[in-house]
Amino acid sequence: MSNSPQKLALISGGGALPVEVAQYVARTQRPYIVVRIEGLSDPALNDHPGHTLGLGDFAKLFEILATEQCKAVTMCGYVQRPDFDDMKKEHGAQHLNSIQSAGRGGDDSLLRQVAKVIASQGYHIEGAHEANPELLLGRGLQAGPDPSPEAMEDAQEAMRIAAAIGALDIGQAVVVAGRITLAVEAQEGTQNMLRRVGALPPHSAVRLPIARGFSPNWPSPSRTCVSTCRPSVSRPSRTRLRQALAGSLPVPVTCLWSIRPPPTPAPPNWASSSTATMTNPLKIMLIAAEASGDMLGAGLMVELRKQAPETNFAFVGVGGARMAEQGVQSPFDIAQLSILGMLEGLKALPRVNARVRDTAALAAAEKPDAVVLIDSWGFTLRAAHAIRKIMPRVPLIKYVGPQVWATRPGRAKTLAKAVDLLLALHPMDAPYFEREGLKTIVVGNPALNVDFSKADPAAFRRKIGIEPDDSLLMVLPGSRPGEIKRLLPTFVETLLALSKSRPALTLVMPVAETVRNLVVPAVKDLPLRLHLIENEDDKYSAMRASTLALACSGTVSTELALAGCPMIIAYKVEPLTWWIFKTIATIKYVTLFNIAAGREIAPEFIQPACTPENLLKAINQRLDDKALRDRQVEDQFQALDRMGRGQRPPAEKAARAVLDFLTL
Repeated sequence: MSNSPQKLALISGGGALPVEVAQYVARTQRPYIVVRIEGLSDPALNDHPGHTLGLGDFAKLFEILATEQCKAVTMCGYVQRPDFDDMKKEHGAQHLNSIQSAGRGGDDSLLRQVAKVIASQGYHIEGAHEANPELLLGRGLQAGPDPSPEAMEDAQEAMRIAAAIGALDIGQAVVVAGRITLAVEAQEGTQNMLRRVGALPPHSAVRLPIARGFSPNWPSPSRTCVSTCRPSVSRPSRTRLRQALAGSLPVPVTCLWSIRPPPTPAPPNWASSSTATMTNPLKIMLIAAEASGDMLGAGLMVELRKQAPETNFAFVGVGGARMAEQGVQSPFDIAQLSILGMLEGLKALPRVNARVRDTAALAAAEKPDAVVLIDSWGFTLRAAHAIRKIMPRVPLIKYVGPQVWATRPGRAKTLAKAVDLLLALHPMDAPYFEREGLKTIVVGNPALNVDFSKADPAAFRRKIGIEPDDSLLMVLPGSRPGEIKRLLPTFVETLLALSKSRPALTLVMPVAETVRNLVVPAVKDLPLRLHLIENEDDKYSAMRASTLALACSGTVSTELALAGCPMIIAYKVEPLTWWIFKTIATIKYVTLFNIAAGREIAPEFIQPACTPENLLKAINQRLDDKALRDRQVEDQFQALDRMGRGQRPPAEKAARAVLDFLTL
């Protein structure tokens, strides 16, 4: 099934790139207009249909998009950072305040906020490389002699670093020679890096590749490496390739080689686009073994129906309450599979294997056209192997890969042998799995797209009977039975001690359905002002309303950060699991936004540090210091921007990837 044509609005800054995109779109007969930014756009764009407006004039932009009935928006070309005070005087402060605030996190954060503002009006943000696939370099040698094996080793190392940095920023360059990192664009800025690297003395034995990372929000997808007798730089488009060969970059280029670019799609013929209709049901089996996977599966089903309304989908599989709402009847309760830790996994292995057999039997009976295995590494890997044995040709899609960049990178090879496609949450996932030959599409972290539009913190405070200025502590002990058993006693001891010095303090505790039978009996009779929450709307309202949160490490930390709630992170596992983790882990922090920031924004109390005394001290410190809480919230927001806050919803990207993979 092909997409129906969406009229494109190309917002054009300076430079040649917008001209290339406009010419390609015109050539493929896709309906489009060019929105020229006054004083910046190339005069050649005056020959294309469109309008001219001043930088920052969102009111006129949205009027143009509505009048022209555009559905998709591409932004490309350079723009100098403006004087926001002057722009607000000319065009008003609406939208510009949030963009100016985002600009404190850097140009990339500013651009993401611009995209978010446009997307908030219902427009699809389309990358320049999506609007014009010809922008991407082809695979392999582009110009000059083949690079040496040493240069290619350096290039691979540079790509590994650039991909990790590119996950946090847009298209960052890295220079590596002799497996030693000589320069990172993010540390010193583009121009300073070019001046310094360009001044290095030439040496015939030195090959300096410069690799660019990528971001899911502003892709630099071609991943080009340059091997030169002196350092040089590349960019991911044919325009930059021509510049390099013409000698207009700061230093001479002897060799251009493109490493593992994504496949270039065939140019679409928008003039003759049509929609196919499937009369026979397309049966997709989804397998989720935890509450978080259940939510991902439900979101994917909703988006598949939305993006392919003519397709007669039939969904079967294993899941929880959310997937049941979308029509999946699970053959067993997934709560019994909510397992964390190596030792715990060994103890539960007989039960897990029994449920794997049940899952394989369901696949054999239903004969699905494709299988989507969601998160839960241990269970879904076994299920994949079992299903592959009885249905060797069925496409297997893994939604959420193991965090091999944190521990046990060998799992990338294992997964590559088991499934046909990976939908990854984090950009740093991709290099590990692609290196093993597994097609990987980064769809983003769903926690970055939590919908807080229905959250009403003021109404929630009224509901539980507290004033707007009263302190409210949110307590989140986990969603897995193992987490509850290990963390809840420590949390309860902490809260009882806290209530002695703060008897008027109100507490709220969301309760996941998977652990309700463990949590409610343990806390219902405690001498605390504690309110239990058992629905999503109240949970998100409580996050927005809370003064502070004490939370089990996990996805909820990102949700709390999005809600603007400062937090304290705690976690415990079995002693043997902890010892193994400490032996093989390659990360310093466990909270994603702490990892993204490279520092401890939210304090982490893990394993031996997770004591009532430590937690009590951290809670009191933050409840007594509003300035400290405000600084933590601001730092959390900046880290979220680096992680990709404001991107397209992952479920939307995941559904598109599944449909493309199944060639619908």
